[in-house]
Amino acid sequence: MLIIRKEQMEVFEEAALQDFEDEMVEHIKQFTPKQSEVIGEDNVRQVVRMGMEKAEAYSFTKQGPVRFYIDMMFMLGSDFDTDPQYPWTSEILNDPSIGDQMHRADRLHNKMMDYLSKVVGPKHEYEKEALRRLSQLRIEDLTIAEENFENDMIIQFGRIYSRKCEYIGEAALRNLIQECYLQLTNYYVSHSSAPAVYSLLMFAFGHGCFSDPRFPWIENILEDDDPDDEKRIELLYRQMREHIKSDEDIIINQGKGYSLT
Repeated sequence: MLIIRKEQMEVFEEAALQDFEDEMVEHIKQFTPKQSEVIGEDNVRQVVRMGMEKAEAYSFTKQGPVRFYIDMMFMLGSDFDTDPQYPWTSEILNDPSIGDQMHRADRLHNKMMDYLSKVVGPKHEYEKEALRRLSQLRIEDLTIAEENFENDMIIQFGRIYSRKCEYIGEAALRNLIQECYLQLTNYYVSHSSAPAVYSLLMFAFGHGCFSDPRFPWIENILEDDDPDDEKRIELLYRQMREHIKSDEDIIINQGKGYSLT
């Protein structure tokens, strides 16, 4: 009779996790080929590992839901689950009335499809137009008086991506801007355009973009020892525009190919 000790089972489980991690890294390379090439395999793997841990925290243990969770990180940002722009993700993930992980993943999938349809648009038309408008903004246009900052920034968001603003609502935008002030304390840059640039980064790449392995250039610039804040914020803004212009990755079939099994 074959007896498998506990230590052997743990080795088998670790091997299965490693196989899944490797499989997800290859999947992401196909899912977002250009972004994967830009950030490198190490950062892709870091996001995958982070996604596996985050998914487990929400009791996602089956491969389908975990895979979809990681895909969402590459669509909305690695910290999409706490992003004020997407409160529906947190509501679904933390809803105690949806105990079954497959039901929760299915609810998340359906809401994501609704978001893609109304905000991203067919063939990404709405998203591409918004990114084009964002890439054409000049940094000189982003000096906003502090006393009017929140209201004026919401107007700026609306000019860039009205469909997204309508979908997520003004309250979510205000919450995002409030988080921007926290990031200003973490990565202080004494430049008049810094609050607007930080807000735009969070709006475009997710509220956790300052430490997201998907955008290592953001943290690298902000943690640079160069004391010239004007140069730093201009470099950050230039890199953001270049990243947007070169980002040609398309969400495969707008999610139609996802399997939750």
